[in-house]
Formats: sequence, C-alpha cells, structure tokens
Amino acid sequence: MLEAKIEEINCEDRISALPEELLVTILLLVPIKDAIATMILSKRWRNIWMMLPRLDYNETNDVNHARDWGGDDNDDGDDDLESKSIWWFLDKSLKLHKAPVLEILLISLGRRCPSDANVGNWVEKAVDRGVVVVKFKLRWSAGPTTLPKSLYTCETLKELTLSNKVPVDFPSSSSSPSCLPSLEILQLSCVVYKDEESFARFLSSCPVLGTLIVERKKSDNLTNFIVKVPTLWMLWYYNTTWLVDDTDVVDSGSCLVIDTPALIKFDVTDYSRPLGRSGICLVLRRHILVSTVYLFLTRS
Repeated sequence: MLEAKIEEINCEDRISALPEELLVTILLLVPIKDAIATMILSKRWRNIWMMLPRLDYNETNDVNHARDWGGDDNDDGDDDLESKSIWWFLDKSLKLHKAPVLEILLISLGRRCPSDANVGNWVEKAVDRGVVVVKFKLRWSAGPTTLPKSLYTCETLKELTLSNKVPVDFPSSSSSPSCLPSLEILQLSCVVYKDEESFARFLSSCPVLGTLIVERKKSDNLTNFIVKVPTLWMLWYYNTTWLVDDTDVVDSGSCLVIDTPALIKFDVTDYSRPLGRSGICLVLRRHILVSTVYLFLTRS
C-alpha cells in the first residue's frame, strides 16, 4: 500500500504586502464589523481598520436600509425581539480608532440602545478629527439626547443629518457669527426642536447653506417654521403634523415662512393645515426655475 504523500504548499500573502493606503481602501468596501474583524488575521492587519476615514454604524436590517435616514420613530423594522444594539461595539471601536482625520461618521441606533449611552461623546470625537459628514439617527426609548456644543462650531462640517430623538438646540451665544462656515447640506428628519429662536439661530449661522431637507411629524413643537437663508437654492419640506379629525377646530395659528432670495428649486408637501386657519408665506426676490408645491389641506 502506497503511503499518502502530503505536499506542503506555502501560500504567499500578497494582500498583506500592499501599502497601508490601499488596504484601508479595501476595508472601506465592507461593513464596519467585517473591517474590524480583520484585526485577527495577522499583526499586519491589527491596526489597519483604525485608520479608516469613514465609520458607518447601522443598526437597521437590509429591509429598512433604504429608509434609514428618513421616516419617523414609528418604524419598528429593526426592533424585533432578537435584535441587539450595537452601541457597545460602536463605543469600543471609537475608543480604539486612531485615524487623524475622520471624514464621515454615520450612526443609526434603534430602541435597544441603553439610555445611559453617551452618544454625544461619539459625535464630539468626530468633530475633534475634522469630520466632514455627520449622519446621526437615534430611535431609543429614552428622551432626546444632548449633542456637544462643538458640533455647532465645527469648521470642517459640510453635511449634517439629524433624525428622530436628536434635539436641535443651537447655543444662544457664540464667539463667531458664522458657527458652521462650511455647512452646505442640512437634513432634519422628525427631530426635536428646542424653540423657534434656536432654529433661527441655527440657520443664520450657516453662511453657505445651499440645501435644506425637512421632515416634520405630529409631535413637532414648532408653531411657526421660518426658513430665512440668503444662500439657500434648494428646499425640500414635508410636513405630516395633521390634526386628528375634522371635529378638531382648534386654530393652531401655525405657518410656514420661506424667505430665500437665492432659491431656484423647492418642493413643499404639507398635509397639516386646514384651509383658513394657517398659511404658507413665500418671500422670493428672484425667478424660480424649478418649483413644486403640494398642499394637502383638510376641510375647515
């Protein structure tokens, strides 16, 4: 009987020999959990993920991925009994992250996120590293969280998305008249506003803001929604803060004011206002090239 021959084949690890910049580019193509898992491959891979300029922590499943940054907190898709929050994973990995610049931070957490999680600390770390894009969605059982004041003075921030249990509470005082000098895109989806004055300060502190996307829901606490931005060229406004039924005759006195002389495109969809009891005021000082307005008004 012939003895089986065992041939030893040495496989050369050519991938690990690639430059660090290229390895980081490869890891950007996979989910963050898979990227961090590569640290166990070898000593060469141990710290590669720590240099990623983009971190995406998404607690939603594939079904809800497309609607992850929109919609209100009635979306229960990712909160089944078997789901678990990734907050601990996010917290640990951000502490180990060493990239000098964190360009993009995407965080989407569900209702299982512990109420004592310091979510504002994660955003602050990104601001300290010159973040360019921040998208933060929080749908937990606790009340609105607190964002760091440094977010509202971030000079590198160009795109900001806040959604659900995230408050819009712009500081009342600032050493600089232009707190967000680079912010070009702002999306507010079903957020919690402190008051009208705070929101006005927010918009007035964005000297180059060009795109504003707003989604409001029934629990919205603003009566008058005033958009006064000289540089704004595109506005998308969707409001579902409707009354319960036709028997509700309380006049809320709410209104939408759009004072945007540079506006060339706007899309307004409003289901909330009964005819004769509210209004939309547009102050336009130039020709509107593209405009779409959908007003779904209930009977008064």
